[in-house]
Amino acid sequence: MRRIKETSTGHVGSGQWMQTSLIDIEKKSTEKPDHRFGNLYGLLNRWNLSEAYRDLNKGAASGVDGVSVKAFKTGLSKEALKLEESLLKGSYRTKLVKRVYIEKTNGKKRPLGIPVVRDRLLQSACSRILTSIYEPKFMEYSFGYRRSRGARAAVEYLSKKLNFSRVGYVLEMDIKGCFGATRSDFFRTCHWI
Repeated sequence: MRRIKETSTGHVGSGQWMQTSLIDIEKKSTEKPDHRFGNLYGLLNRWNLSEAYRDLNKGAASGVDGVSVKAFKTGLSKEALKLEESLLKGSYRTKLVKRVYIEKTNGKKRPLGIPVVRDRLLQSACSRILTSIYEPKFMEYSFGYRRSRGARAAVEYLSKKLNFSRVGYVLEMDIKGCFGATRSDFFRTCHWI
């Protein structure tokens, strides 16, 4: 694996900095949509891992090791180096995920998995790389799981489209249990308005 030297290019967007290699990846993804990226694993270096710390929720619960995100920051550079070395050796293994159940309004409980901070750091670094590749490919009306595009932005977009565009029909779908349901069960929950 070749080590990649990163440089900060300046202020990008809403209070975020993005390293040169990720900007180049995003640019190439925009200009050449069919390009296949290789050796992205090389971007999982200590610099990118340390930068990915910014994306972590500082108030999030700790995983099975009991280390909080704030406490993790004190040894961030050392942890990023250890993580990079274990990735280079191919010896990296995730820790167990802490299982917690959250009460829902209907009385049921929703399972939630809480990984350790070290695993979240790697997930965040991978997310930054994948976001650089795929963000330019999303349509304007795609809102799910994207930065700065949540439910409020979707409602605002939909309101404008419904009020000022020609709309033939509206389909309401409840995705409750979507991933565990059969296809026929899923379509029974759809309502035509």
